[in-house]
Amino acid sequence: MARIIALDWDNRELHLVAANVSRGKVHVERAASWRDATPFQAVNAAEFGERLRQRLKEAGIAPAPVIVCLGRDRVVVKEVRYPQVASDVEAAVVRNQILKELTESPDDVLMDYFPLKEPGRNGERRAI
Repeated sequence: MARIIALDWDNRELHLVAANVSRGKVHVERAASWRDATPFQAVNAAEFGERLRQRLKEAGIAPAPVIVCLGRDRVVVKEVRYPQVASDVEAAVVRNQILKELTESPDDVLMDYFPLKEPGRNGERRAI
């Protein structure tokens, strides 16, 4: 039996479920919801984590692996193509490709990429 904590938050409201999962069954131990005065943003992630740790302790919810739900409007998965470059500049090249099509301020987003093994049609590199 695996114990998990599932989080779902929307700007200032956090919903949490602590559950045990086994053989396709879920047994919910505890559920809680909190409203926060400060909206969650990447810049205050550490502070948010500390507040969450304190709230879990106060609610008597033991630590466990976490599943986090992010809204589809907040996650963008896109294929990026870029030329073969040295590994020390690859991240900068991929970031530049992403910035070309980004509709939000680069300061408001977190970017990461995963290089794909198969090259593109013209031998260019690909990443998700």
